[in-house]
Amino acid sequence: MNNLKDITFPETPNAGQDRELTTVSVHWEPPIEGNVVKQLLSRLRPGESCGKHVDKWTPGRRRFHIPIETNQKAVFCYEDDCFHIPQGEIFEVFPDVPHWVENNGTTDRIHWIIDLAPE
Repeated sequence: MNNLKDITFPETPNAGQDRELTTVSVHWEPPIEGNVVKQLLSRLRPGESCGKHVDKWTPGRRRFHIPIETNQKAVFCYEDDCFHIPQGEIFEVFPDVPHWVENNGTTDRIHWIIDLAPE
């Protein structure tokens, strides 16, 4: 799913080091009508992972990941299938299905996570 428009990402010359996240400009057209009920930035440093889990979830909501900073070795996994979500893509995640995340790269993986509830 790719519906990002007019997206710009900051230069990150010191990727992997502690720093402030600079302004990111995103024009996003949600794939459904709804209200944003939760949003957060999720950061995994190089070598970090988030073990297999299921998120507490409210039926009817939908969750989307928008990579702000990533690398080819940062992967999202469901069951036995792991894949990279590239910058510029939006990916719908099903948090009530067992999943985990690994950052095996040398730079941070930062995702903007948005939960929408239908109107």
